[in-house]
Amino acid sequence: MDTVDQSLPKRMVESAISGLRPRTRNVVELIHLQEHSITETPQILGISTGAVKSRMFHAKIALHRMPLLQSVGSLNCARQAE
Repeated sequence: MDTVDQSLPKRMVESAISGLRPRTRNVVELIHLQEHSITETPQILGISTGAVKSRMFHAKIALHRMPLLQSVGSLNCARQAE
């Protein structure tokens, strides 16, 4: 989830993010939706930088495993192959 695929409808991305655990979702929302940095996010949440990085790591795994995003990823791969 280093970059949000611009071809995904915003609602689909928000729906996927809403499926994350609250602690993980907060970090993703601050970094990717509100565009806070890795150094600002821990200050806002009152947690360590390591905790922010760990939660982002787990968010990426969880998002890649979501069937909603897997089906869209398959479509994007098929389009690129054409």
